[in-house]
Amino acid sequence: MGGFQLKTKMNGKLGDPPLHDILDHGAPRFSPDIDELVRQLATLVPRYRLAEMCDWLNPPPLSDLKAQLQTEVDRLTEEARRRGWEIS
Repeated sequence: MGGFQLKTKMNGKLGDPPLHDILDHGAPRFSPDIDELVRQLATLVPRYRLAEMCDWLNPPPLSDLKAQLQTEVDRLTEEARRRGWEIS
């Protein structure tokens, strides 16, 4: 017997997966702090790398997600500065 598999289809509208809602539509998805961390990360890495950082449709508890994303922002910001990027 075949199994049922849910496929997420993006249509470019609000209600797409979280990264699209946050980055393309400016819509709130998780919390103001987490959404801002996602926007910061999007300035530091290509979107495909951001998409690989976690299972955005089934994220960890928000406190864990916030800590994980903050760690990545800090690490990537420091790496960018070492490479000569001007980061504000």
